[in-house]
Amino acid sequence: MIAGIDYGSKMAGTTAIAIVVNGHLHLFSALKNRDADAFISKTLHANKVNLAGIDAPLSLPEVYSGRESKEYFYRACDKELRAMSPMFLGGLTARAIKLKAALEGEGVKLIEVYPASTAKRLHLEQFNYKKKEADYVQMLQILQPVLSFNSFDEPKNSHEMDAVLALHTTVLAADNQAQVTGKASEGLIFF
Repeated sequence: MIAGIDYGSKMAGTTAIAIVVNGHLHLFSALKNRDADAFISKTLHANKVNLAGIDAPLSLPEVYSGRESKEYFYRACDKELRAMSPMFLGGLTARAIKLKAALEGEGVKLIEVYPASTAKRLHLEQFNYKKKEADYVQMLQILQPVLSFNSFDEPKNSHEMDAVLALHTTVLAADNQAQVTGKASEGLIFF
């Protein structure tokens, strides 16, 4: 089973997960003032997920691994996609790296995805991606051929939509069809 995760602050209630089960696209959202990491672990295990894509940095620039580099803020993948530096995201990056280690210890592989680049590649701006008047149903129709769902929970916000985009990218990555950028020695982002 494959999942997509939009990773938010630990207690803010902005973390969302998308999973297709028996042809239905399910959306799960963390509750405000509840531990998002525990929510992720519980939801992935309850749905027997073995691969998940998460919209969060899962590594640091290679200089922090003892490799020679002059770049202290950005990984190659961040520069290529113009993504935010893992260093600027601080605590979220540390939590994501810790979550990856915990989940992989339990048999769940975690990959880094970037829904904003997936949305750009799929031209979802035509449906007002990340805007107040976003047309999530139109976006889902674009994603349906890859996700193969017959019915769906309609996204209620951009976090749930980004979880669906994370799922879309992770399904493609599982089939070696996703676009990918970065260096294996430092960190890859799928989109």
